[in-house]
Amino acid sequence: MSARCGFLTRLKDCPQTGDDPDYYIAKLYTGTCLGTIEDVTASLQRLEIYSQTKLVKGLFQDTIPATNIGNIAVLHIDGDWYNSVKTCLENLYDKVAEGGVIQIDDYGFWKGAQRAVDEFFASRSIVPNMKRIDYSGRQFIKSCIVKPRA
Repeated sequence: MSARCGFLTRLKDCPQTGDDPDYYIAKLYTGTCLGTIEDVTASLQRLEIYSQTKLVKGLFQDTIPATNIGNIAVLHIDGDWYNSVKTCLENLYDKVAEGGVIQIDDYGFWKGAQRAVDEFFASRSIVPNMKRIDYSGRQFIKSCIVKPRA
């Protein structure tokens, strides 16, 4: 894919499993944080970047593995739940260029998002130097240097 790429997911259609630590809380929010392709298209048109963008509608677990994605300079993951964040990291982290920016929107809020991030990096012996964006978001620069875990 040569264009920038956005992924949309509809929370009311989002499969939630009982193994997600946020399952019971997440059920309360299901269907309330809904974005439409029309809303996103209108925003991208206002920013005058729609022509550089390709939107792929669907669940991360279905769309990301099936989409040909090139190198990534900035990766912003806003998946909320464990499986969504895990899918994004497993499929997109290696595509982020060295020196690229990675942002995890829900790290400080949803336990499932934090668990997915922590497990992913532990499995690769990576200790990212995460900076706090706000109460929930974290950001770091991807480096080829792997720090030993303490």
